[in-house]
Amino acid sequence: MTTIQVDSERHDWFPKMNLGDDYIGDEEGLCWDLPQDEFLRKGEKYYLLWGYPKPRFHTDPTRIDLSANRVILDPRSNLYRKLCNTRESGECDFAASVYLDENLVFFGVECKISIPLEIQVKPGVFYEYVQRSCVQLAFSQGYEKVKSAWNNGHMCAHPKMLVVILACCGNTYPLDPTRATPNTLYKG
Repeated sequence: MTTIQVDSERHDWFPKMNLGDDYIGDEEGLCWDLPQDEFLRKGEKYYLLWGYPKPRFHTDPTRIDLSANRVILDPRSNLYRKLCNTRESGECDFAASVYLDENLVFFGVECKISIPLEIQVKPGVFYEYVQRSCVQLAFSQGYEKVKSAWNNGHMCAHPKMLVVILACCGNTYPLDPTRATPNTLYKG
C-alpha cells in the first residue's frame, strides 16, 4: 500500500476549478476586504486549547513560537466575558468552541492587534481564533514586489494584505544597517 504525504508548504497555490466550472472560493470575500476588527464580529469562532497554546487550525502550527507573548485579555473586555462564560459563582465555564453572537467593541490590547492566533483568557487557558474563509487572489491588480528578509528572495504582495512585519533597522550591535529586528507586540 502506498501512502501519500501532503506538505502544505509545497502545494500548488494557483486557483482550482470545482465540478461546476467555477473557481473554488468564488462565493467567498477577499481577505483584504475583511474589517480590522473582524475577530470581534458576530459569527467569529474561537476554539479552546486549554493549557497548550499551540494552534490546531493554522497552516503550519510547528512554526509558531510557543514562547511568544500571547494576547492576554483584560477581564473587563467583552471578548473575555464571552470566552470566560462566567457562572453565577464567578468562575469561568469554558466552552470547547465559542461563536460570537453579536459584534463586540475593542478593549485594551484588542485595539493593537489585527488577527490574534491564540488568546490567553486565564493562566493556562487559551483559545485559538479561526479566521473566516476568504480568498487571496493569485492574480490581481495592485500587487507589488517585496523582498523577503529571510532568504533574499522576492515575492508579490498586495498592499492591503497583512503579510508584513514592522522592523527597526540598525538595532544590532555593532551597528549594522543591513539588519532589522522585528518590532511586534505578539508573535504567536
